[in-house]
Amino acid sequence: MAKALEQMNQLRRAIGLLALMSIGGLTACNALPFLRSSPPLLRSSPPLHLSSPAFAANADIPTPFTCDGANRSPALTWDTAPANTRSWVLLMQDLDAAHGKGVHWVVYDLPPDTRHLPEGLPTLPFLLEGGVQGKNDFGQYGYKGPCPPAATSHRYQFRLYALDKLLDLPPNSTGAAIQDAMTGHILAEAEFIGRYRRQP
Repeated sequence: MAKALEQMNQLRRAIGLLALMSIGGLTACNALPFLRSSPPLLRSSPPLHLSSPAFAANADIPTPFTCDGANRSPALTWDTAPANTRSWVLLMQDLDAAHGKGVHWVVYDLPPDTRHLPEGLPTLPFLLEGGVQGKNDFGQYGYKGPCPPAATSHRYQFRLYALDKLLDLPPNSTGAAIQDAMTGHILAEAEFIGRYRRQP
């Protein structure tokens, strides 16, 4: 009798476990269509246009904005913000860098009504215009001008992001931390590339 009762209890536990697994499976399956149907944010807004009065797209970056000159940040301008923009992020990266020294400039939490950055921003964490400068891959706040090895030409990408939130991260945040924090919050983006070749 006792053996029969134990077998019945085991059967009940097995049935209960199967029921839980079935419910969990339905929950997971129901979640997948939601994730797949979530529209890509970048396609929901008109494209942005980023430019600089200092040089044209894909042209040479003038010496004053490099390590061979005054190492000043170039002025940048862009157009109207998408609806629901809460902040801007700007990242500058050396696309041909080696040894993990690719990120030259990190700016985030720029106010949504910002439409340009002036030339020669101070290399400080907080900007008077609003916004924060993080640390580049050289361990410095603000802008670090192009400085490729002698006799080599590198491409420098300026990438602007419109976000639906403030990142509200500390000023020592890196480019990698910024990219992680803005995942899923990008409304639109724009790209602008300059080149620099040092003399041998």
